[in-house]
Amino acid sequence: MVKDKEKKKKKAQLPEHLEEAKDYVECGALMNKNVNTYTSANILRPIGYDNSWDLEEFQTDFKVVINKLDPMVMEFDLIGCDPAIANALRRILIAEIPTMAAEHIFMVDNTSIIQDEVLSHRLGMVPLMIDPGLFIEKNTEEAPNEKNTVVFKLDVTCRRENGVIINEKVMSSQLKWLPHGSEMPDETSCRFAAGQGHMFSEDEALQPRPVLPDILLAKLRPGQCIQLEAHCTKGVGKDHAKWSPVATAWYRLHPELRIVGELTEEMEAELEAAAPPVFQRGADGKLEVTSARRNEFHLEKVRGLLERPEFAKALKYLKKKDHFIFTIESTGIVAPQELFLQALDALEGKAQLLAGRLPTPTPGGQGAATCWQAVGSIYQEPFLRRSRPTPTPGGQGAATCWQAVGSIYQEPFLRRSRPTPTPGGQGAATCWQAVGSLSGRLQAPFLRSPFSGSPDPHPHLEGYSYLLAGCRLHFSGALSQALQTQAHWYRYSEDNPYDHNKSLGSIGSL
Repeated sequence: MVKDKEKKKKKAQLPEHLEEAKDYVECGALMNKNVNTYTSANILRPIGYDNSWDLEEFQTDFKVVINKLDPMVMEFDLIGCDPAIANALRRILIAEIPTMAAEHIFMVDNTSIIQDEVLSHRLGMVPLMIDPGLFIEKNTEEAPNEKNTVVFKLDVTCRRENGVIINEKVMSSQLKWLPHGSEMPDETSCRFAAGQGHMFSEDEALQPRPVLPDILLAKLRPGQCIQLEAHCTKGVGKDHAKWSPVATAWYRLHPELRIVGELTEEMEAELEAAAPPVFQRGADGKLEVTSARRNEFHLEKVRGLLERPEFAKALKYLKKKDHFIFTIESTGIVAPQELFLQALDALEGKAQLLAGRLPTPTPGGQGAATCWQAVGSIYQEPFLRRSRPTPTPGGQGAATCWQAVGSIYQEPFLRRSRPTPTPGGQGAATCWQAVGSLSGRLQAPFLRSPFSGSPDPHPHLEGYSYLLAGCRLHFSGALSQALQTQAHWYRYSEDNPYDHNKSLGSIGSL
């Protein structure tokens, strides 16, 4: 309790206008203000405010609220999260979660109007209901086999029978899975030592197939035909979009609209006419904002009015920097809730990988050299790595490294308060801490906030890994609650937006 009071006191020390600039983006008619996030631990140090990232504070403030959930789409609120983490999850969802897709098309016959290359591209973009966890990625030099390849066959001929055209449209449902592999192994070099029938259920609905049966692949006229084999392999979206498991994954910031000045009767009438769902009369007859979140499509009309000075003084259109309305639109291969959990696992793996590669300062200034390499690597400045100083006994290298960090990045407080090197590489260790502080510009809070008294040389990364694991655990809890409900949508409540009874699933604090 004492610690919580101290944190609240720390927050109260920040002036109101700076608190708003730190927490909100101010949307204007022509440009936005306060778009940067205050991630550096020292950005507000001149006024005595400690902006360092704190794991316990994150645990208290972080929330997940599931708003919508169906087999293809999930929308949820991610609250109290750094933009870097939200964007990392978005990019992982798009580019780093593996799926199976058609990679090689062996065309036997194609007399349709559509060219071979175009038809091959269309087949590659068809989402396939195949569990990628059952297969391994195929190397370029590796021969296709039952462990890395799934084979589909398409053999369609258009004909006229009794005045009716048969197979005029070639649909994705006509792709047939070949559990024993290619029917022309000499041409395709695809030979299965054992079939794939044991890997899947005997139920056709659970066997490899396109996610949707009604995707149009081509159109034929009587006498035309298409005969081919499609060999599908495992891959990720950063190699080609056909392997991306999502149609899109995106987020927007939570909007807020405030009346901060006097409104004349003419201005009130104009606001009511421009956005009637957003503005309504209260019990006292004054104009009030009902819910910006519920009426987002009308907010651009209000934003247009902000071009006029009288409205710009009376209204504020804000967006919360750490409140993300996250939407995952799956292609149907993997359920959206499972995609999010896989993205959390991938991001946690990246944090653990980084923790294993970070150097530990050692006596004799050796840590300074390693620290200098880390600075060059993190900031991608080749000249830093080429011209780094040579450490000398007594930590002299640490002092030179410290000066370079302060000089290159123009951080006066670094140069004024740099430590005096001491024997045993003390300067190197302090320099490493400075790198962690300076890395706030990269939005890497895990480099900034070590736990006190922990023997781990990089406990802040351990904490980062922990919070991702916690996020995964509690998201699973929110998901379980959502799946137990009958409704698939809830209307956002401005009075109590995180009411467990109104949302599909939510969690409070970690």
